[in-house]
Amino acid sequence: MKTKIQLKSIFETVIFENEQEDNTIKDTVIELLKEFKDKIIKEINLSNFDLSGIDFNNSSFYNSRFDNSRFDHSSFYNSSFDNSRFDHSRFD
Repeated sequence: MKTKIQLKSIFETVIFENEQEDNTIKDTVIELLKEFKDKIIKEINLSNFDLSGIDFNNSSFYNSRFDNSRFDHSSFYNSSFDNSRFDHSRFD
């Protein structure tokens, strides 16, 4: 079954959406990273998600929120998170 997931900004506007079979938040974030490769992702709200295992390498975020999210076994080589928040997030 196809599912559409929308990722919103910290101001509640849709920044990115992905529709595919058996879609998950992780799938949608991975597609976001592909779509915005070599671009700055501004003001996205990825709070309260399990983002474990996602490769954030070479990504750039500005003024974004990742509060209460989980990043177990995720990688962040050469990434930038300027003015972004990770309050109460886990990095095991």
